[in-house]
Amino acid sequence: MNAIGTAHAAILTRLTKLFIRSLSEEVVRCQCPLRLDPYNEPKPDLAVFRPRSDDYFHSHPSADDVLLLIEVSDTSLAYDRTVKIPLYAKFGIPEVWIVDVAATTVEVSRDPKYEQYPPPSHRTTGFLSPSSISSIDIDINAIFVK
Repeated sequence: MNAIGTAHAAILTRLTKLFIRSLSEEVVRCQCPLRLDPYNEPKPDLAVFRPRSDDYFHSHPSADDVLLLIEVSDTSLAYDRTVKIPLYAKFGIPEVWIVDVAATTVEVSRDPKYEQYPPPSHRTTGFLSPSSISSIDIDINAIFVK
């Protein structure tokens, strides 16, 4: 794994603040394992999970627990697009965002079918809401403020 650069870390911090401030019950975790199967346990940069009374103390979240995954891509964009996104689609993750630091774009992949996401939408401005979390609107410009 590549070292996390300052822009990556700052954007992840901003996203974490935005989600924690806006959500009441959902569980927000950063760079923690997601148990997909015995051979796949990725660590998305940010994940929003369904609430669970033990806050996932007894087991890592699984694909069924995911509401949203976010990958912040500075040096890992190719890997995120070619390895992580197909893996998440294979396990039916409902929504994944890739925050492309260099292009100041959020790529949104939703609703996988036959273990693939349709082509992602690319957002550079405006507000973005996860499809399964209607209580939050993320200002895309706020993510990339320098």
